[in-house]
Amino acid sequence: MEHNPIWNDEEQMSFYQLLKKLPLSQQGPALLAQAEKLAYKATPRQDDLLKAIESMLNLWVLRYSDPQDEARANKIFSDIYRKMGVPEKAESFTKE
Repeated sequence: MEHNPIWNDEEQMSFYQLLKKLPLSQQGPALLAQAEKLAYKATPRQDDLLKAIESMLNLWVLRYSDPQDEARANKIFSDIYRKMGVPEKAESFTKE
């Protein structure tokens, strides 16, 4: 991964270590909040960062998915795919 002042390898490792220490009921919300925070800070074409966020969201979907937060997760997916320059994928998360 390229050096990124927003989300570097050390911060990523630290976040996931802390995530594992949280009670299971708090892990999903914490993961989604971190993905949302990073997506907000990410700029278009920061591919490594955007892919890291995509991975966080995929982990959230696989392990912690909560119907109450599905719209929030879909918005983050849509935002990162727009920033990646993949509008058709972004649109797939805005359809209800």
